[in-house]
Amino acid sequence: RSIYVARPVAAGEPLTADNLRIIRPGDGLLPRHWDVVLGRRAARALTPGTPLTWDALLGEQAPAAHS
Repeated sequence: RSIYVARPVAAGEPLTADNLRIIRPGDGLLPRHWDVVLGRRAARALTPGTPLTWDALLGEQAPAAHS
């Protein structure tokens, strides 16, 4: 399982429980990062079905040894 974009997100728009979902497969950020991701802003436009990655978040870098 991982965090995916569920609804279109414009660049700079905050990520919320309404525009994200935790689904299979595990190609994006792990569900344990859910609380860290909520409220962050998208670095670029995100389309539904896209696995969320650290580089999709403004000012975010992957924590050491985590995905």
